[in-house]
Amino acid sequence: MSYYHVCPHCGAHLDPGEVCDCREKEKTPAGAANTDEGKVDTSDQTVPSPMIPRFEGGRKVEYPIDAEKYISAMRQEFGENKAAEEAHRAIIPVVNEAYAAGLHGEGGYPLEVGAELQAFAEASGRPIEYVQANKLLPRLIQWTNSAYDTGRLVMGGRLQ
Repeated sequence: MSYYHVCPHCGAHLDPGEVCDCREKEKTPAGAANTDEGKVDTSDQTVPSPMIPRFEGGRKVEYPIDAEKYISAMRQEFGENKAAEEAHRAIIPVVNEAYAAGLHGEGGYPLEVGAELQAFAEASGRPIEYVQANKLLPRLIQWTNSAYDTGRLVMGGRLQ
């Protein structure tokens, strides 16, 4: 599972330690090319995170998430699944809190997947190997980080 951070200026997903070159693109001479069409890419678009769940033709979820509306859309797409619905009722408030923290510029994010899995193992009393084998938990942690990043981008005027 890859771990990334998001550029606060353009929304690009970057590897740990990678520095975004979006600010350099702004300084690119008018005759320079950085797109396939031979034009300079000056777009101010952000790329939505692949971790933001999508429903109804790829429409991204709007924050804060209305849990019941989200679950209803999930039910329409995948059918009824009470366990999944209850899990989403538990995680969506956490995701919304992360989004709000991003909006207000609060710290504490991004959550580090390994540390969060260790904390979950300790809190649940489950062996760390069992927790690490769960493929869903890292995705939920990344979804929370993505919500925080989205809040930061909205705060900075990069998304609406």
